[in-house]
Amino acid sequence: MQLTIHTERGTFTSKKAEATAAEMAQIKDLIQQCAADGNHFTLDTEAGYVVLGKELLRTAAFVVDA
Repeated sequence: MQLTIHTERGTFTSKKAEATAAEMAQIKDLIQQCAADGNHFTLDTEAGYVVLGKELLRTAAFVVDA
């Protein structure tokens, strides 16, 4: 699984990770919650990590490659 988040400030891609079907369901719920009313979202990338604030989350597009 790999998550890519497209924002007006750039595109951010997570590290690849294995996930079970149950974990994928939890990830989906987390993404939906963060996009709707989250204060921030932290994403581990190959180069480190990125923290997206509330304003970027409201307009971000989340793409999950399973």
